[in-house]
Amino acid sequence: MGIGEPQKDLETELWAVYSRLESLKDEKDKATLELKALELIAKIRATGALVSEVAPGGAPTRSRFLQRNRLIATMTVGTIVVEAGLRSGSLHTAGQAADHGRPVGVVPGPVTSRVSAGCHQWIRDGKGVLVTDVAEV
Repeated sequence: MGIGEPQKDLETELWAVYSRLESLKDEKDKATLELKALELIAKIRATGALVSEVAPGGAPTRSRFLQRNRLIATMTVGTIVVEAGLRSGSLHTAGQAADHGRPVGVVPGPVTSRVSAGCHQWIRDGKGVLVTDVAEV
């Protein structure tokens, strides 16, 4: 979304994102969440930037989350991954960051934990730097 585009376009894009809320039991909760999202986006639009590779009205899909993560990874100074499994979306994002020359830090959990196996693999392969303290970030 660029500055100056009509509010209707912004609302259309937000509806595409929040149309996944069908699982909410209470329509009031759904409407409240959508209103809060609109308010948040309005604040971001006034003070920052909205970036998307999807046209307004595009439905959320698994592949689009990967696209979003690529944008996140390339717009940051670095990426920190905490306790990620071997096939973690976080590691996919970290891979995108590394591919774009961004540093990747890794905070693994116990070696016995399957949800930390990806972090341990990244450290072992030299893809990420072990982070043990906030000062190292």
